[in-house]
Amino acid sequence: MYKRLSAPLEQPAWEELEVARQQSVADVDETGAPTGNADGGSPVGKRGWL
Repeated sequence: MYKRLSAPLEQPAWEELEVARQQSVADVDETGAPTGNADGGSPVGKRGWL
């Protein structure tokens, strides 16, 4: 199933990667980052989203 689904997406993915590489600005992503527990809403030792 993986091969059947991924094969049609291979070329568009490479095209989008090339477009991204040509951009003058690289924007932020949704990488998890330590956020602390300043507001009491995040469990200690967990990562939050930026």
